[in-house]
Amino acid sequence: MNKVMRVSLIFLIQIFVNSGLAQNYQGPATGSVPSGGVVSTGTLLKTAEIGPPRERGTRNVGGVENKVSYIDFGSGVDITQSAYVEDGNVYGKNPADTAMTILLKSFKGLSMGNSIPPDPHVAVGPEHVVATVNAPTVGIWDKEGNLVKTINPDVWFGSLVANPDAFDPQIMYDHFDKKWIMTWDSQDDGLQRGLFLVAVSDDSIPLGTWYIWALPSNQNGNTVVDNWADYPQIGFDRNAIYINSRSFGFPSNPGYKYNKIRIIKKSDIYNNSGGALSWKDIWDISSPSTPKEKPDRIIPAIHFNTLDDTVHYFLHAPNGGSNYLTLYKINDPVGNPTLSGINIPVQFYSGAPNANQKGGSTTLIEADGSPIRSAPIYRDGFLWTVHSVANPASLQNSAITYYKIDVSNLTVQESGTLGSPGYWYFYPNLTVDKNQNVAITYSRSGVDEYIGAYFTTRLNDDPPGLNSSRLLQEGKGNYVVTGSGTRNRWGDYMGIALDPVDETNIWMFTEYAEVNNRWGTWVGEIRMVPYPGAHVTTLEDTLDFGEWEINTNSDVLTATITNLGTDTLVISNIPSSFGPFNLTSNLTFPVKLSTYDSLSLEFTFSPIVKGKFNSIYPVTDNDPNFSGIRLKGSGYQILPAEDNFIYASSGIGNEGNIVSINASNGIGTHIGSSLFNEVADIAIHPQTKIMYAVSPAGFNTNVLRVNASEGDAYKMFELNLSDARSIDFDTTGTLYALLKTGEIYTIDLETAAANLVIDSNFTLAGIAFNPINNELWATTGSLFTNKDRVMKLDLVTPDTTIIGKTGLNVVTNNIAFDGGGILYGVTGSSTQINNLIRINTATALGTIVGSTGFKHITGIDLTSGSITSAKDDRAIPSVPSEFALKQNYPNPFNPSTTIEFALPVQSRIKIKIYNLLGQVINVIYDGMKDAGYHKLNWNSDDVSGNSVSSGIYFYELSATGFNGKEFNQMKKMILIK
Repeated sequence: MNKVMRVSLIFLIQIFVNSGLAQNYQGPATGSVPSGGVVSTGTLLKTAEIGPPRERGTRNVGGVENKVSYIDFGSGVDITQSAYVEDGNVYGKNPADTAMTILLKSFKGLSMGNSIPPDPHVAVGPEHVVATVNAPTVGIWDKEGNLVKTINPDVWFGSLVANPDAFDPQIMYDHFDKKWIMTWDSQDDGLQRGLFLVAVSDDSIPLGTWYIWALPSNQNGNTVVDNWADYPQIGFDRNAIYINSRSFGFPSNPGYKYNKIRIIKKSDIYNNSGGALSWKDIWDISSPSTPKEKPDRIIPAIHFNTLDDTVHYFLHAPNGGSNYLTLYKINDPVGNPTLSGINIPVQFYSGAPNANQKGGSTTLIEADGSPIRSAPIYRDGFLWTVHSVANPASLQNSAITYYKIDVSNLTVQESGTLGSPGYWYFYPNLTVDKNQNVAITYSRSGVDEYIGAYFTTRLNDDPPGLNSSRLLQEGKGNYVVTGSGTRNRWGDYMGIALDPVDETNIWMFTEYAEVNNRWGTWVGEIRMVPYPGAHVTTLEDTLDFGEWEINTNSDVLTATITNLGTDTLVISNIPSSFGPFNLTSNLTFPVKLSTYDSLSLEFTFSPIVKGKFNSIYPVTDNDPNFSGIRLKGSGYQILPAEDNFIYASSGIGNEGNIVSINASNGIGTHIGSSLFNEVADIAIHPQTKIMYAVSPAGFNTNVLRVNASEGDAYKMFELNLSDARSIDFDTTGTLYALLKTGEIYTIDLETAAANLVIDSNFTLAGIAFNPINNELWATTGSLFTNKDRVMKLDLVTPDTTIIGKTGLNVVTNNIAFDGGGILYGVTGSSTQINNLIRINTATALGTIVGSTGFKHITGIDLTSGSITSAKDDRAIPSVPSEFALKQNYPNPFNPSTTIEFALPVQSRIKIKIYNLLGQVINVIYDGMKDAGYHKLNWNSDDVSGNSVSSGIYFYELSATGFNGKEFNQMKKMILIK
């Protein structure tokens, strides 16, 4: 269809030789550092703190003049025309592309931190996806989309460099040597310092050991210069790693200087445990046609095979518009490297304009012209690249243009442009699968569209041009973020990478506009061709039914399976039930699915015993690698409260606990964790004896039901009420809730409706109904005057009757009546051990019963009937059904705390204590334990018996049962002295 550029091969070779840069660059020069370092991802626990957005590298503004570059190639050159396709996916349309591209995975990436632009980049290995952003953050996922690690690169490189302030990240997976490569930039005007921060992994797994170096970028070889290297872009081949950068002067010598290429032999860096490292630099690179011009952004390629094994390719596109691309190559890169270049004619393009967006923008989105921004792809004798250009059909908008360059005869074999009037396409990145199918990801905005994340594809045998855009993640809001500058910076590049395990699968990491004027990133995996044979994929990795009470039926969840294989998928059977899971879809077997056909299956969860269930629901079919659909859910049991029993709730540590309190001496006993951060109060229904609770949920309040036997709580609904402090049932079974502001509401447990009854105009701490006469009592929540006051409230008038003060001069956190009308309360702050008190209903005087042994008790209640004795012999099974590690108590603590755990079988266990750096500071038990419930104490000492300082610590239980079952869990605790 389009004409192929027909130029004499002899003529082009002659141009390449005659216009080569033998005299028009400086170098090579060798440089080195005496040492690097080593880090382990296991010791890096914290991510970057998030502060106000700031712009990175602002001194590179206006480095190269944004002008049109044009060469008269004469009449002997026939230029390949770029096939323009107007995007069909605009105005809310989303048509299927001709390549039948399938979105295999789609999940949230890394969020906005304290930097603009975000510069998202991604790489993929055998088992993991690693992405980087200017947050600054490194994220590591497994291929199911589970985020397993986030790392702050400033911490990563902090052992080598003081205040690295890392930016402009790049991450790649070397498919030749099966290692990860990562670079960050670092620059400091005051110190006149510029650095390439380089890290390589020790193997194909990014979790574990990496070797790191800080390579001076304000050096050419070993010669110190007065400029630093911005925007490092990496590429690699079988022999070397290449870093291209833009050199800008320090404040004493400002402005753009030149591009520099740094060559690092892979044999030097990969066979190196953080020791001395050398490199070769080539710099001050000129244009092949105009030696006085210093081209900007000469981007190294990613090589995918060993053709031209002694050559590495680079590409450059003039920023402001041009009729050529410049192809550079380095011959003998790890021996005696020489650089040459040639200008290859292309259809003229105009520089991409800045972009607008839905809702308009006082400062346009910076698209920053038309340079090539990301690594070209070299395989099978061709180079592919993509950049943003002015839309040839609407110059005020932008589009994307790709090129396929034949390096053997130095021609553009094909080119295509995708765009649509009224829309802007910017910061594209490209990769190519093993069959030469192309995928491109980019951001897009329009007059009716916020900035979204998109991709497009083309198959190798398609006619020139690109398929319509496919949505990865829609834009969600207008975005204008300039930081301390004036540029509405969106990015410098996007992330895209080929999966090395299956080189027909492609991963993308693309930026979009989030709500509240923030950028976000999204991860997607696509495939452009079907798998051989029958191949099942599911849109949902797991159907998670969540928590359901035993003997109830869950909501219906749907799993969709799709045949992505070349053969028909034949499903011969799916059972109607499997354990507590049920198939509710009516099917007639066999079910047959042709290529790309889908089937929706509906399931329910009906637990009859409590516990966690995680099953593969069996599907019998002709895909040998697909056995079924993963379903999971939890069954729980709500047991009623026991009579004559004081219950209490707290906000201890990260999990609000349910405890019992001995009425005769005040001693508390831990029942269990509620599984919520805080339980503000509990209330026991006078007829059913079911325990209910309230827990903060941001600006709202969760209403919970509590299993009185073990303390675990489960959400019923969320109320649009803020800071509910106390709840109690009256004698008729109506639930009342007290807010911090003194307002009292009724809560309908059937409809989740809240209705205001009175506003007491007091700051109150707790409420309780007297079961003798249904009077409502309350305690004040003031921290200053009358802090120990007790009163009665009239729900009709509303009048207040002051009974008196407890005389203890502390707030009574909450109160509860027993069946005989005796009033109990709890006192003490969140950092103090709390007391149980008894309150005289005639005078309000309080008598301390005793210390509970717990801190931060905020709720108390008991069933009807007078207290005769504490019942600490609750029916707890002697042998638990599963391993468990409970939250320590008290927490925060000083100086000792109790750690509880459960073993279903006799096990070899080890309990370790870690500090915030991930270092083991003590092992408090290492040996055998019988099946059952166990407690151990830690007295805040290290392995040498020395007392440790205040701070955050972690405790970890590792257990191996005699039956071979293993268990490992870690929890956080806080020591405050």
